[in-house]
Amino acid sequence: MKLIEDNQLRLSHVVANNKMNRQRQLTGVNSYAKEIGINIFEFLSNRIETGEETVLWLDICCGEGKALIECAQLLKETDYEKQVIIIGLDLVSMFEAYPRKDLSNLKLLECAIELWETDRQFDLITCVHGLHYVGDKLGVIKKIAALLKPTGKLVGHIDLNNLKNNLGKPIDKCIKDSWKSMGWVYNSKSHLLKIDGRSDWKHVGVYQGADDTAGPNYTGQEAVNSYYKLDG
Repeated sequence: MKLIEDNQLRLSHVVANNKMNRQRQLTGVNSYAKEIGINIFEFLSNRIETGEETVLWLDICCGEGKALIECAQLLKETDYEKQVIIIGLDLVSMFEAYPRKDLSNLKLLECAIELWETDRQFDLITCVHGLHYVGDKLGVIKKIAALLKPTGKLVGHIDLNNLKNNLGKPIDKCIKDSWKSMGWVYNSKSHLLKIDGRSDWKHVGVYQGADDTAGPNYTGQEAVNSYYKLDG
């Protein structure tokens, strides 16, 4: 099997043309609330009410940014917008139009999470079905876990079936064991990884490359397999 590097992967039709998160809303049937079980507006509002001076939400693979725009508008209506910063990242800048002057606390950026740099720490980091299209999935998880505030929360989908060793064998057990040792929670049924508090994780192997011909995963959409040479 010929693996491809991340700069090639980002040009793949599987990655650049995915449909999983384009128009997802904040609440309702096709929403962040349904997919990750968090009412994000309430989560951010509660942070303010419990004394956080500035509350930050980072959403990775935000699609059109509809949910982020909705949340920013709700925060403005409740006079919380000056205390909350919302950042959305996506490979493709097909963002829904929004009043930038009125929602100055919202930033939608065309950038891969692997390449994005920040010195901020976040109260909430979400990635709704986005890691399915990332090459170095474990490297991204390591990176964003370190971007949390000590009291922050990370919630994102990951299908462990899309993670292989350099021989093409599953590595789900060693990953789950490693996450358990960190106190992280992974739900195999919902495919949700939940992390509470900033973490410095030494993940299980060295990234070798990706395969964008893996076919559909549990979502029914084409996904990307990621390959690692395991430590030891």
